[in-house]
Amino acid sequence: MTLKDEKKTRKDLMERARLMGGQQTVEDLKHLFKKWDQLLALTPNAEEQLEIARIGIEEIQAFFDVNVAVGGLSINGEIIVPGGKVEE
Repeated sequence: MTLKDEKKTRKDLMERARLMGGQQTVEDLKHLFKKWDQLLALTPNAEEQLEIARIGIEEIQAFFDVNVAVGGLSINGEIIVPGGKVEE
C-alpha cells in the first residue's frame, strides 16, 4: 500500500466514523491510529512492523464492529483471520 492509498483509506475510515457516531467516534479512531503509528515507529524490524500493522488492522476492524466470521479477514490477499462455516 502506498502512502497515498493509506491517506485515502484513513480519510474514508474517518468519514465512516463520523457518520457512525459523530466527532467523538472520529476522535476515538484518531487515538487508535496514533497508538499504532507510535508502535510502528518504535519497531525497526520489518517483520515485527508487519505483525504490528496486522494487529492494528484487526483492532480497527473490531472498532467498526465488522463481522469476519463468514468471509474472514484478508490483508493484501493473505488471510489473517479465517472465516467460519455458514450454518444452514
